[in-house]
Amino acid sequence: MRFDDASAVEQVVWQLKLADWPRAVNRALVNDLFNGFPPYNDQDVEDSQIVTNVNDLTAPKIAHDARRQMSQAFLVPDPLFTVSVDCGEPHKRYEWGQIITKEANKILKSSRFFFETQRSSIAQNILHGIAPSSWDDDTSWCPRSDGIEDVLVPSNTLCSLENIPFFAKFRSYTARELWDKTHKPTVDPGWNIELVEAACKWVDQQSQALLGNSWPEVWSPEKMEERVKQDGGLYASDSVPTVDVYDFYYWDNSDGKDGWRRKIILDAWGFPGVGGASANINAIKDTKADRSRYGMNKADFLYDSERKANPIYADKMEHVIHFQFADCSSVAPFRYHSVRALGWLLYSSCHLQNKLGCKVNDALFESLMQYFRVSNLGDAERALQIDLTDKRPIPEGIQFVKPEERWKVDEGLIQMVMGMNRTKIGENSENFVHAFDAEKSDSETATRTMAKASNSASMVSSMLSQAYVYKKYQYEEIMRRLCMDTEKSKDVDTNKFRTACLRQGVPAEYLRVESMTVSPTKIIAGGNKMLQIAMMDKIMAQYYRYLDPTAQREVLQMGISVTTDDYSLADRWVPDEPIVSGSKHDAQLSSGVMLSGLPMDLKQGVNHGEYVEAMLVVMSTKISQIKSSGKPIDPNELMGLQNIAGQTIQGQPLKNNGIISHIEILESQIKFHIKGQADEKSMKMKIKEYMTAFGKLMNEVKAMAQQASEAAQKQQSQGQPQIDPKDAAKVEATTIMAKTKSKLAAESHAQRTAQKQLAWEMEQKRKAAAHAVEIAKTVHTHHVEMGNSRLKALNEPIR
Repeated sequence: MRFDDASAVEQVVWQLKLADWPRAVNRALVNDLFNGFPPYNDQDVEDSQIVTNVNDLTAPKIAHDARRQMSQAFLVPDPLFTVSVDCGEPHKRYEWGQIITKEANKILKSSRFFFETQRSSIAQNILHGIAPSSWDDDTSWCPRSDGIEDVLVPSNTLCSLENIPFFAKFRSYTARELWDKTHKPTVDPGWNIELVEAACKWVDQQSQALLGNSWPEVWSPEKMEERVKQDGGLYASDSVPTVDVYDFYYWDNSDGKDGWRRKIILDAWGFPGVGGASANINAIKDTKADRSRYGMNKADFLYDSERKANPIYADKMEHVIHFQFADCSSVAPFRYHSVRALGWLLYSSCHLQNKLGCKVNDALFESLMQYFRVSNLGDAERALQIDLTDKRPIPEGIQFVKPEERWKVDEGLIQMVMGMNRTKIGENSENFVHAFDAEKSDSETATRTMAKASNSASMVSSMLSQAYVYKKYQYEEIMRRLCMDTEKSKDVDTNKFRTACLRQGVPAEYLRVESMTVSPTKIIAGGNKMLQIAMMDKIMAQYYRYLDPTAQREVLQMGISVTTDDYSLADRWVPDEPIVSGSKHDAQLSSGVMLSGLPMDLKQGVNHGEYVEAMLVVMSTKISQIKSSGKPIDPNELMGLQNIAGQTIQGQPLKNNGIISHIEILESQIKFHIKGQADEKSMKMKIKEYMTAFGKLMNEVKAMAQQASEAAQKQQSQGQPQIDPKDAAKVEATTIMAKTKSKLAAESHAQRTAQKQLAWEMEQKRKAAAHAVEIAKTVHTHHVEMGNSRLKALNEPIR
């Protein structure tokens, strides 16, 4: 499928617009009802002489409650969604997921633009069941809410969108918006700059005509650019015409390149459109005169992805637009234009209720009127002069019309019908808002009330479950854009997100949505406050008996959040505690063994960076303890510190589980695995920090060994002949080495003894097994021989 001419796109968009017209009329009726418009139009009021024409605002009230319900589900939770990492080292995935979740939600929660997009989507979901939102470019993370009337989708399109070949979006740009998009340091090459400047020139000239000639007569591009910069606020105001366009996307698989391509055309039926108070501006005709005057040709595309090196604008439709559905339709397969929501469910009942309410009020007003029976014109004139105040006389011949002679409405019938309408309205709205039956019962109990609340919550939860599924796709696209490399995206929030994650240790290769699972946070009990508190009370009564400490903290946080509706308060009262990783815990255990002077083999398959950090902390703590004791370091302590360091104070390596061994593994990882990648520089910086800290600690160990040697020499000089310091150091080193060798020999002997014992036990087991096999073989042979003997005896003839 190809669209090489703007006129072809224009024809397709026109057909989409015509097909959507009847639906737009129906949506307008729903909008009027929920906007509080009266049930009768001006023509009906005049023709039927209607006195009362008001909307009782039942529908807007229910819509408000339903929006509050969905706002609880999508705006209140903190975080809005969680991210779990599916790749990389298993012991680090949870930590990385927590970091990504925190940083991404921080950006979303602080964005007023995103909040308003969500609010608009919720409102459209309530009324019409469809809430489109889209991205204006291919890098910005925050979508903008589109009106359902502005998104044109072909008929018979399924809700899965699997059979949609193209779609269009209506958009109005101010001159300032269009100019800023196309006159930045880095501009998408798909824009037709000549046509953009021609459109802005038209806006410039129309603004001059509307606001008076206060600008120079030199209409050069340079002057126009300066005016747009200088008077940007004016160009963005309602007084200035807008540039109306249709943003058209279609699937194309020609040239062996499958994907969505993008075209933008000028609105041929209203362009250039007029915003705000401006009106009656004739549209530009596609004539030679207009093209020469404005430099504009409507056969051209305002934007064409074919201008780019890669004509594919998006690989998936989800990268361009997102549809949030809240569908109550019953006929499958479910289609886009068959989606029905609260507006459709309530329109008939609320419209009838409004009309009935107007008639009831008319009857009430009529019953308050005073009627007189007259027989001639004179009586009529006297009746008009009656002053119905206290103790006023009534002229002779004037008779009141008695109540029993006047027409009366059937009050019972009215109450029955209005009650039926209220019941129907309540039943139809239960999928979107918690509703309770209005009947009063003497046997009302807590159990009955809870049952009604649970039933209502279950209906709302089913609608929210559907909404959560579609919300997941939007959050995934937001994460895809937030994870873009800074070379591809110039979005400020994207750069902040990536920088924050990389600084906290998340590898760059896992900052991609393909490595993540994004899950929207689901609110418990469907947002029903009473059920939420009841459920949390039930959980918290037993959580300390059955849940581990980590889960207990989550339950406490959730309980405070549900009770107070304040997630920040829960974070302050029950802050998150860092979870000790397996590598860190293993390093701490290993450090204790090595400090005791025992050797330990090198540990592989761990996070070596965490291992080094944990052992540096242990080593530093041990050095501080030795210093605070006020005594010289003894040989065992010196041996333990050299053990955990992985080298002697003379710099000789010890091939064990020491610090220096893990640093060497990190260096080899840079050389063979991540050389040339994005995080090579950060890894080198970390290793440099490790070596600096390690060097300082080893200098302190050397100093303590020197002090101990000097103390020993001093003690010897007081009671024995003085020994040369070099000789004393050699003696000390020899003593330490001898002790180390003695311990190693003892351990080696114990290991050999254990191995011999194990070999003897294995040999005994082997002999026992062989003996058992031999016995079984003998028994089997004996049974076979006995059987053969019996058979032979049976076959011999009797003599």
